[in-house]
Amino acid sequence: MTRHDDTLYVALMRDEVRGVLEAVEGRSREEFITDELRIGSAAFHFMRLAERPLKASAAFRAAHPEIPWGDLAGIRDRVEPELFHEDAAVMWEIATGELPALVDALEALLPPDELWRYRKDDDSDEELAWPASEPDVSPRVPLPMAALDEICRRYDVRRIRFCGSVLRDDFGPDSDIDMMVELGPNAPRGWDVLRLDEELSELFGREADVMHGRPIRYIREQMLADAKTVYVAEGAPMADNGGAATRGD
Repeated sequence: MTRHDDTLYVALMRDEVRGVLEAVEGRSREEFITDELRIGSAAFHFMRLAERPLKASAAFRAAHPEIPWGDLAGIRDRVEPELFHEDAAVMWEIATGELPALVDALEALLPPDELWRYRKDDDSDEELAWPASEPDVSPRVPLPMAALDEICRRYDVRRIRFCGSVLRDDFGPDSDIDMMVELGPNAPRGWDVLRLDEELSELFGREADVMHGRPIRYIREQMLADAKTVYVAEGAPMADNGGAATRGD
């Protein structure tokens, strides 16, 4: 993200765990494993959970062995033994048997102030005014604009903003690319949007850490202040700066 922050990754893991718990909440095992919408929701949160543990620093992970960092990083293999084919029974077992204690352990590592409190449906409980921005780019990776435009047209991506280390001097060969992706009304939702993340990772030759719709509230203001726009779809609103923006291939 914008700065390496172990607390942030703990909060993101906590949010994904709670998302899984909400997917099974109020349902029996039989009701859950036959409910495709809840299975899809749980699978999405499990996948996102698997992305976070090893981004916490090695020192932080060593200091908190009560969190099964390695097991969590491999949890996608447990719930999705085949690509896009989830094992709902395994999800239920993990959600009801392992995650209640895990969410308590993660909560214990977070500051007690209001910012870090979990909010259900956080994306809908406050409006975020996205600035209409023209391309303003100084990233440290090549931008294959023709290929990027083709991907964005297929997924109805309206705007992509880079943030984090890709805009800083500490960006290295092993760094991922943090980006905020603003989706249009015809974009895929839920699990299907993860294919966009995979295509962006393949295009740039390194992992794309994608936030869809809005930046994470814990670091929202800093991210919006520092981000640079690298892609604007044709017809998307542009900033009025007295001149037209151009996009080169």
